[in-house]
Amino acid sequence: MLPLSPSPGWEGRFGDAARLVEQFRAGRVLLAGDAAHIHPPVGAIGVNAAIDDAVNLGWKLALVARGQAPDTLLDTYHDERHAAGERLLRNTRTQAVLAQANGDDDRLAPIRDLLSELAESADTAGPLAEAITGVGTRYPASGDPGHPWAGRMVPDIPLGQDGEDSPTAVLTRTAGGVLLLNGAADSQALSAAARPWADRVTTAHTHAHTVERAHAILVRPDGHAAWIGAPSTPVDAAAEELRETLARWFRRPGPTP
Repeated sequence: MLPLSPSPGWEGRFGDAARLVEQFRAGRVLLAGDAAHIHPPVGAIGVNAAIDDAVNLGWKLALVARGQAPDTLLDTYHDERHAAGERLLRNTRTQAVLAQANGDDDRLAPIRDLLSELAESADTAGPLAEAITGVGTRYPASGDPGHPWAGRMVPDIPLGQDGEDSPTAVLTRTAGGVLLLNGAADSQALSAAARPWADRVTTAHTHAHTVERAHAILVRPDGHAAWIGAPSTPVDAAAEELRETLARWFRRPGPTP
């Protein structure tokens, strides 16, 4: 029998408790990460969830502190991340049950077989991996709700003529929103609609046909698409949709209250 090390490199313990706070916000008190939810550590999903909490809250807190958004914007932090927390607990509880149960338990064999098939299919492997790791979060979005990017993290598509820039680079550099335009005929009208918010939203151009089924996309500071401009929407209606979405997240332009 090997002797125990007098100086272990790492010690820790965990259980299968899964809990979620009722409110992520109570006035000036805001909870995130392990303070808001605990769960079995399967898949290390808690790291992604905690980062998502912090990023979702950070940009909203900054806008409110600068007077560029109303205090009620912080309520959307609870709305969005509490729903994500419920999915987090559901996923980790499921993984914990499958991991802890006896492998010979016939009652769980059909579930394991089904998940194995889903993991091997090109159509379902991606969504399953996103669910397990917690990176497939989709927030409510305006415009075209059927677009595959609606409410989701926008991919790092190339921007500008040289294609060396990306949405993530712009978001990191400006700490604001980004309006992506793909050079459609209504781009000028949409750019003009967003101009009053130029101090908090940067307009950028994608390469032609890079963004399919959308003339424009408004990306929130956390990288999620807040609005998708559908090609079937008349330009005047699309511009009004964009203005309403900008006002929701970044307050209507005017003197700071």
